[in-house]
Amino acid sequence: MAYIARITTGLGVSFATISYLKAVSVWFEPRKFAFAASFLATAAMIGALCAQAPLAYLITLCGDWKMAMLLFSVASLLIAVVYYIVVRDFNPKQPEASSPNNQLKTLDALKEVIKNKNNWLLTFYVGLSFTAVDAFAGFWGNAYFREAYHISREEAASIISMIFIGMAIGSPIIGKLSEILDSRKGVMIFFHIIGTISLSFVLLTKTTATMSAILLFIFGLCLGIYMLSFAIGNRINPIIITATVAAFINTGEPILGAIFDPLIGYFLDWSWTGKYINKAGEVVSQYTSSSDIKYFELESYHFAFTTLVASMIASLVILVMIKDKKD
Repeated sequence: MAYIARITTGLGVSFATISYLKAVSVWFEPRKFAFAASFLATAAMIGALCAQAPLAYLITLCGDWKMAMLLFSVASLLIAVVYYIVVRDFNPKQPEASSPNNQLKTLDALKEVIKNKNNWLLTFYVGLSFTAVDAFAGFWGNAYFREAYHISREEAASIISMIFIGMAIGSPIIGKLSEILDSRKGVMIFFHIIGTISLSFVLLTKTTATMSAILLFIFGLCLGIYMLSFAIGNRINPIIITATVAAFINTGEPILGAIFDPLIGYFLDWSWTGKYINKAGEVVSQYTSSSDIKYFELESYHFAFTTLVASMIASLVILVMIKDKKD
């Protein structure tokens, strides 16, 4: 039942990104698409932050996590009702983008998307550049910071949350900058390089908890460029297939993210020194009970995290290969 619930939740939220980007393409001129679309990332990161401390507080207030989740669900439903009432599909100033007479069949639209090489590059770019968020922030980061700086789970989570705060702030700033400069690819390359350097210091060296938080904020700020991928997709494809293009590009993140999570685990196992943490929290050299878990040293994490740095470098190479309409 839990698997079914997670699948249906995923199916339900998958339409949010696509419908938002389609609405932006209908109601905003192409030059302002990047800035308007960037607020999607801000909203998503605010949601991610709400799932941290605010959710924990609500659970404490309700005394039950089920009631807290129910309240979140009701709030989401109310927002959906407001969206349905306020947002309109048809824009008389851009009839070609919203008129039903100009729409393609699903298979025809998908064929148009697939045959454009740049759409594939954008998909892989988004997927590879987002692996650090999916794999590190979402899975391995907490354990890494607890081992590196001997801090609590909550303190480690607060460091990781700097990525989301950075993205929430950086995405609209970068979107506006790209609008002012009328440049997407150049802006993306510049911030991608800075973000990669910042992330590399966190993943491959031991600094301090405070410095790691600052560097992750910078990384998150720079990663706000990923929304410009959708802006490029909007420019290089016919406007009537904007939603299909956005959906196609958006598949890169979950697919590649699902690959890198176990890949990091594989490299951690490969460099494991054979030590365990027992029930008392002590590091021991022999397996004593079923409650023992593997203990990974800092060097093992650094070795495994080279995959994430490599993914950022690979995504930069792909970014250079992408052709914007003005290239």
